[in-house]
Amino acid sequence: MQPAKNAVEGQLRDEIGCICGGCEHEALSKCVCGQADQMRGELRTQVDLGKTHEEIISHFIAQYGGQHFLRSPIDKGFNRLAWLVPYGVGAIGLVVVGVTARRWSRHPEKDSRSDEPKDPEIEERLDDELRNLD
Repeated sequence: MQPAKNAVEGQLRDEIGCICGGCEHEALSKCVCGQADQMRGELRTQVDLGKTHEEIISHFIAQYGGQHFLRSPIDKGFNRLAWLVPYGVGAIGLVVVGVTARRWSRHPEKDSRSDEPKDPEIEERLDDELRNLD
């Protein structure tokens, strides 16, 4: 494996992953399979043509039909939403758990009817009825 020709090629070798399927999407700078050699050669050709980082990424996207060759998605547009949604869901989950825990930990308020004065006649009648049951 030849060393990177310049900083752009070195950076892209770390950003682009092998797509052979057998090497777990390892970076081109580390993968030693034949598919990675082919991709490195293609990358070197694009660098020799004097293309910029973005132009080379666009070339690979056009060739492979998507961003699946990249080790991490491009940080713009809809991809930002894909990165933010899991964090948003986690934050909402923490809020729900906190609110639920707070509600469960509160002591129930006393029943307002238990504070009402009791009618002595009803109490006496109830005592009489209970004595008759014995």
